[in-house]
Amino acid sequence: WWISGKGTYTGIRENNNAVTFSNTTLVTDGTFEMHVFTADNVVYIAPKVCVAGGTLDMSTLDVDTGLSPSRFWDKAFYQYADSPAVVKLPDSFTDLGTQAFYKNTVIKEIEFGLGMTSWTGKEHFQDGSLTTAYVRGDERVEGRVVIPGGVTSISANAFNNCDNILEVIATNA
Repeated sequence: WWISGKGTYTGIRENNNAVTFSNTTLVTDGTFEMHVFTADNVVYIAPKVCVAGGTLDMSTLDVDTGLSPSRFWDKAFYQYADSPAVVKLPDSFTDLGTQAFYKNTVIKEIEFGLGMTSWTGKEHFQDGSLTTAYVRGDERVEGRVVIPGGVTSISANAFNNCDNILEVIATNA
């Protein structure tokens, strides 16, 4: 990953209000491009350009760029047809963000970084096609979602209508 320039990002909040951030930092790995910006004293990340079906590996983004995004902007991949099939989060991520993967039918697998501590917001994966999620370094099992040990609460409807998930394991239970 490297910093490729500056940009402007307009995103939708959970309450469906549009918010625009100017002078965002654009980061890329040559295939994917993301906005990184600060709002409400939190460093967010939001997709700009994705390749449908690819692997979005952000596991080294914080190390490569010196930026430390801690969560996705609200509805980051909401119904996003050009989503990657696999998303690997950096260790700096501590929270998923509201409706990060809500109604996303492309993303099938998520690798959580080691810093994940909370899932605030709601409906993280609802009505999506997620089949597998695990913590970096742990075993990947198709149909299993492993909730990172640092996560102490999950919002309502996090996995509602996620028919491809066969098992959910809370390692902090």
